[in-house]
Parts: sequence; C-alpha cells; structure tokens
Amino acid sequence: MQRRIARRLLATGVTAALVAGTTLVVAGPALAAPGDASAYGAQAELTVDIAGIQIVLDETTVGQTAVTAPGTQTSPTDDYTLIDALLAGIDVNGVTSTSTTGPAGSSSSAAIATADVDLLGLDLLTLSGVTADTTCVVGQDATAVAQIANLNVLDQVGVDVSSGDIVSTETTLEGDAVGALAGVTLRVEVQEIEDATATAATASALVARVFLTGTVGEIELVNQIAATITLANAECETPAIVPVTLSSITPPSGPTFGGQTVTISGTGFNASTTVTFDGIAATDIVPNEAGTSLTAVTPANTAGDAVVSVANPGSAATLPYLYVEPSISGISPNEGPDAGGTEVTISGTGLGEATGVTVGGDDADIVSISDDGTSIVIETPPGTGLADVVVNFGGDNDVTSPEQFLYVSADSPQVTGITPSSGPTAGGTTVTITGTDLADVTQVFFGDAEATIVGEPTDTRIVVVTPANPAGFTDVVLITSGDDAERVDDAFLYVAPPTSTTITPGSGPTTGGTTVKIGGSGFVPGATTVTICGVTIAAENVSVNADGTVLTFRTPPCAAGNAVVTVTTAGGATSTTTFRYVSTAAAGAGGSGTLASTGSAPAPIIWTAGILLLLGAALAAAAVWRRQRRAE
Repeated sequence: MQRRIARRLLATGVTAALVAGTTLVVAGPALAAPGDASAYGAQAELTVDIAGIQIVLDETTVGQTAVTAPGTQTSPTDDYTLIDALLAGIDVNGVTSTSTTGPAGSSSSAAIATADVDLLGLDLLTLSGVTADTTCVVGQDATAVAQIANLNVLDQVGVDVSSGDIVSTETTLEGDAVGALAGVTLRVEVQEIEDATATAATASALVARVFLTGTVGEIELVNQIAATITLANAECETPAIVPVTLSSITPPSGPTFGGQTVTISGTGFNASTTVTFDGIAATDIVPNEAGTSLTAVTPANTAGDAVVSVANPGSAATLPYLYVEPSISGISPNEGPDAGGTEVTISGTGLGEATGVTVGGDDADIVSISDDGTSIVIETPPGTGLADVVVNFGGDNDVTSPEQFLYVSADSPQVTGITPSSGPTAGGTTVTITGTDLADVTQVFFGDAEATIVGEPTDTRIVVVTPANPAGFTDVVLITSGDDAERVDDAFLYVAPPTSTTITPGSGPTTGGTTVKIGGSGFVPGATTVTICGVTIAAENVSVNADGTVLTFRTPPCAAGNAVVTVTTAGGATSTTTFRYVSTAAAGAGGSGTLASTGSAPAPIIWTAGILLLLGAALAAAAVWRRQRRAE
C-alpha cells in the first residue's frame, strides 16, 4: 500500500496549504540514555520559498522504531510517498526498521528497497538496496554499517559513497516550470555515514543535501539549503553495566545428573542474566521482578565442589555448590504387611530432587522429602515377597536401594535357627535352617548369592550349602514357590581365611609354657584356635586383639625340634609359621644332662665346691692376720 504522508500543491505566485497524510508523520527521537536504540526508513525536509515558488515539507519521518526499555519494536514493511507535487516528489518503497535493547546490548536496523526523489523538475536521486545497521553490546565497541546497492545522482550513474566522503554533483535549473529560479545552480551533496565509538553508533545509508546558488531578481542565493533527505538511518547506545551481587544459593547441593531447581539470592538479576555451574549453562532461569532472586535448573556435572557463576554483561559473581552422587544407604523399616501402607524412610544423600519412588515396580506415595536431601518418607503399595526400592529423578536417572523391602504375609515361612552361623568366604559350609512353614521354600539366598538346597525341605528344616560371599555379616533370605519370603538380617557371618606372618618368640623350652604372639590377619576374637605339636589350644585360651591382627597363646610341652603352628577360624586355617622347641638339659655324655662319673646331678656338687673354696680362702686370710699380730 502506498502511504501518502504529505502533499504540497505548487503554483507560481500561489501558496497552497499542506495536506496531512497519516499519523506516521513524526519527528525522529533524540537518544538520551544508555541502551536506547532507534531507526527509521526515510526522513525529509524541503524548504523552497523564493520568488513566488514555494515547496515546503516539514521534517517528516517514515518507517520509524525506537526503544528505551528492554524489548524490540519493528515497523512493518511498507511503501510511502512523502510529497507529491508539481516540482517535488519523494517515494520510498519496501521500508522497514527494527530497534532492540536489553541489558546485554542494543541494536537497530533500517532498510529501503527502492527510492526516487524529484525536485524542481530534476531526477535528483534514484537508489536501491539501502540498509543501515548498528550494534552496541556491553563489553564490545559499538559498530555501524551502511550500504547502498545502486545510487544515481542527477545524471551521475553508479555513484559510490562507501568511503564516507561527501560526493557533490551540480546542474543549472532550466525551463518555464522553475520560473524565476531558471539559471540558478542546484548542487547535491551525498554522503554515507558510519560513525561508531566505544559506546554509541550511528549509520545512515544516505544523507543528501540540496543547495541553491544564484541571483533571483534582487535576491542573491549563496548555498541556500533547499532540502535535506536521509535514507535508512539506525542509532544505538550501549546499556550501562548492571553489577551482580550474590548472597546465597538454596539448596546448596544437588544430584550429579542435574535437574534441581535452585534459588539464588542477590541483586542485579534481569532477563539477560546467565547462570553456569563449572561453566555448564543452567536452564529455565527466571529472575523476580525486583532483580533480587532467581530460580534456575542445574545441569548435570561430576560429583564434588562446583563454582556457580551468575553474570550480567560486564559483571559476574560466584557461589559454591556441591554436586552429590545420589545414593541410598538403607531403608527403615525394611519389611511390612503385603497389604501395603507401611511408612518407610529411605536414607541417603542427594535425594532432594526425587520425582518418584517405586517398590517392586509399583508407585509408592511420597509423604515427604527432607530439605537437605538425605531422606524420603514413602508409603508402600501392596506387594509380595522381596521388592526393590527404586528412587527416580526423572528420565532414566534411577537409584536402587541396596536393601530390599520384604512383604510379609500369613503364608511366609518363619526361621527360628541357623546352624552354624558362620563360615568361610569361599562358601561350602553345610548349614541347617530350622523353623516353620519351610516345606514350600524353593530358594535360599545368602546376601545376593543363592545357596544350594540339599535334599527335600521339610516343614521345619532345610539343609543348604553356602555360596561364596565377601567377609562380613549377610542376610539369609528364603523364598517360597508362591513368592512369599522370609529374611533374617545379618544371620550368617562370612569369615575371611586367617593369615599368619610373624611369631614372637620363635623358640622356647620343650617343657612348654612359653607365651607366644602371632601377627597376621583374619583372627576372630573368641573363635580362633591354635594347633601345635598335635595339641589344639581351645579358643577360650587364645587371646585375639580387637582388629584381629595379633593372637596370643602358651605353648604345650613338646619334644625338641621345629613344630608347625596352625591357626584356625571359621574362615579356614593357615600353617605358615613354625616354633622351635629347645631342650633345657646341659650337653653331656649321652646327652642325658647328668655327670657321667657319679651319676649325681651336677648342680649340688658345683654349689658345694664353691662353698669349700670360699671357706678355704677365709681360713688362709685369718692365718695371715694372726702371724702379723705376733710379729708386732
């Protein structure tokens, strides 16, 4: 649609009134604040009022947009006639402009498909492909770009104004239509403007000025301005930096797979504020109207400390955040009726963003989730037997409890005894389970490993061979053909085989009674025996320290020589140390430890000889003393 903005009728010696066109006749805005942006397609002002010839067009702008607050304004593409008169015509077609601003920056653009300007009987300007663009981004220098695909000025074809210099062309007015202006020189100056500083930019694809010089009657015209026309103009200013301050993030930790909504408090938040966790962008960032808090959804990240950066263009601040690998440490209680309705507390870490919980594949009702993400309270659905407890965090993000929930029914088997209650980690221990309603049991598990049922279970007795398992206590679980189950918590102790590495002292008399310490591992207090020289020392006579690394016992009598020391626990036996028995008799004939000449024991004779020697020495000393006295 061709929009007629203004029309001035022209006649020699007669002035006609200006006919207003539409509300698009407005003045261009003056940029007054950082962040402002504006653009327009065309602006023109004509002032010819000489010797009865009057062509007047007040400053008129078309295709204009302007923004001073965050947002975008766009003018629809349209065609305009700014003036249509006998000696003046300005038509611009395909006119559009856009202006945008926000905290990160502002920008503007304008475009004209084609334009024709006639004045005083001359084809003043024809041009096409006219554009102007400006950008003013925080932290960057502003830019301005203008372009004209084709420009003709008077009789000059393909005029190039890309250098930014003024290009001037002139001609002499002729013909009856211009009346008294005949012989006056008309000069056209055209220029492309690309003006950019650090914080502001202006781009005008074409600024044309028309001057008249000559004599009209008694009037001397010297560079008399007749018209100013600007085609495709864009302007912007860089927004002021909005500083960011941070005070808190709630909650301060969350799951490694992200998806947690956090609230960050501080100042300076707006629509352009970004949030990253260790450089990974958060999503769904929503600041409040006052700019003092925002919510964001955390991205996935590895477990550990993370740096949360909240930034505006030109300003940023950070806070710490802890990524936690969601885990479940246990459930309590771990059993309940098959009708459901048991309130169960799931304990762990990083559970705050749970979206659902299933028990045995069926949804449980979530009663509450602790603020610190360390517990979830659920109400169990109906079920049977042993059921996995799974916490879901959305999508494929699941965490399964290491402990199953046991649904108890009237048909569940009951266990009253497990004998023996411990065995080696290698398995292979024959265990008898006693209780009631055991005849329908088809599977027995020690931990996660299935035991081998020996023979046919009876109503009160099952015999199994234990599977291998790591050292430590493990649950014993019985499952019937009807999926009823019984679990006895920590019912069987798997014991690692002992090892012995040192023995102190390494020898002692054949009479026994030497206190010996053996160093190693896997010794069990109250359940460790020592066998040496064919004698087994009972567990109550073997002392073991608390961490099972040192045991103490007293040797029994044994013949002289090396004796292997065997340490035995429920986990097995080790025979890697030896003890040397040493005879206490003195070496002599036959090695019997007696004097060969008399058959008497040597000790009394030695004592007697010693006493006689001492007595003789005393008598000799007395005799010497008496002789000295007589001599005096």
